[in-house]
Amino acid sequence: MRHKCLQLLLIAAASRADLRREKKEASPCASTDYNGGQRIEKTRFAAGARGRVAYVAGLEHTGHHLWHEGVFKQPGPWRNAYGAYDVEHGDRATTCADDARLEKALRADLARTQGDVLLHLPSCSYPCGTPPSTWDPDLPWLAAATEAAGFDFRVILATRRPRDIVRDPYNGFTAERVSTLARSCQQLHAQLRRLDPQFLVCAPYPDAYANATNLSKFLGVDMRPAIAATFRPSKRDDAGALANASPAARAAFGLLEGCSRALDAVCSSL
Repeated sequence: MRHKCLQLLLIAAASRADLRREKKEASPCASTDYNGGQRIEKTRFAAGARGRVAYVAGLEHTGHHLWHEGVFKQPGPWRNAYGAYDVEHGDRATTCADDARLEKALRADLARTQGDVLLHLPSCSYPCGTPPSTWDPDLPWLAAATEAAGFDFRVILATRRPRDIVRDPYNGFTAERVSTLARSCQQLHAQLRRLDPQFLVCAPYPDAYANATNLSKFLGVDMRPAIAATFRPSKRDDAGALANASPAARAAFGLLEGCSRALDAVCSSL
């Protein structure tokens, strides 16, 4: 009788192991879930800064260079995770191997720190690169893969009024330039719609300091001194360039303005 009971217990244990294997095989990595197109839920909430990963997302000229080259290079309890940045594929297809590489890089960067230190994952703007070879970052994949790796992913959404981001320093206020920004804005907005709002905090440019207290609470470290030392009032105003732009450029600008309002609505809803 005891032998039979032992056999039944072994069979039950094997069945449970098979179910666990089947479940793992059905969803082997974050990229599998991400590629399904569903909403990315926030699952990781670190008690402090350690284990959190900050990422700045925004259109070109919304201030992400000030974050990378300014804020996160100021003295403070944070580290730039350049190794993890090298793993990002932009808008190209991702695989389970990419997920594993991202996790390995993040853990290597974290291992180089001590105490309650925030990791900052450097980012590229929307669009990224130099025309004609440009692409957009892949925010949903980064969120899914980073959290699957056991880290608490946090997104700083950088915003700015659209007329101050569109002028191309080489070609002026062109329809092609504005159309590119409008398409990237729409891509960014679509990606944000896939994210649980708990991933997000907003940083309007150049007034990031106005939200510095919320940013500090969100990231788990006091960002106020570094933001105050980096951000300055901006005197840029491209209203004149817009008035002199071609009809095609002004039409494209209308699309960009509409998308920019959609980003502002995301921030207002948080």
